[in-house]
Amino acid sequence: QQEEENPASCSETDLKKENSCTAQDGSNPNRSCWPVSSALTARLRRLITVYQRCNRKELPRAELLIPGSHGYWLQEEMFRRTTDSDPVVKEMQKRWTRREQADFYRTVSSFGVVYDTDKKVFDWTKFRTVSRLEKKADESLEKYFHSFIAMCRRVCRLPLGKEDGTPDPAIYVEPITEERAAKTLYRIELIRKVREQVLKHPNVNERMKLCQPSLYLP
Repeated sequence: QQEEENPASCSETDLKKENSCTAQDGSNPNRSCWPVSSALTARLRRLITVYQRCNRKELPRAELLIPGSHGYWLQEEMFRRTTDSDPVVKEMQKRWTRREQADFYRTVSSFGVVYDTDKKVFDWTKFRTVSRLEKKADESLEKYFHSFIAMCRRVCRLPLGKEDGTPDPAIYVEPITEERAAKTLYRIELIRKVREQVLKHPNVNERMKLCQPSLYLP
């Protein structure tokens, strides 16, 4: 009886080994392909390396970009003093790379600009943080903004208004399509009206309650 049971147990053992091998190499389509231990170890090491690299870069940056913190104020003050005293830095402020132009366009078309109606000046603090253009001074951002608006109006074949400011001829702005220029001008003006007129209205809370609910609006 023992000799009769041995062949059955051996066949079951062989079947298990065969199923394990086919699951390892993925030859059996009915079973999920499980990576070998060396592949899993390599993947885990890559994940740990990427996690450590991202944390080393992003965490200090996030702390520096918090307005009101000591690190943020110290960074702004050091940059302002360096910009005011170094003529080389002033010259570099006039140069805009393609990446910087793309970041400016992305931010101005979605975030707009903040204009202080009481002081009659632009506030570039939040814009600089959102666009990641921390190296650009307020003067450089304002000059590029006027040149950007002039480019958009020129592409749309519109005259330059008095409130648009004077563009700097030394700053070159890469032209965009007429459709994008028209949409950008409209969004900049709309966002400015929302910030300067709607949000500052004394009855803004009561009027907001009268708005009809929409699927695409909060």
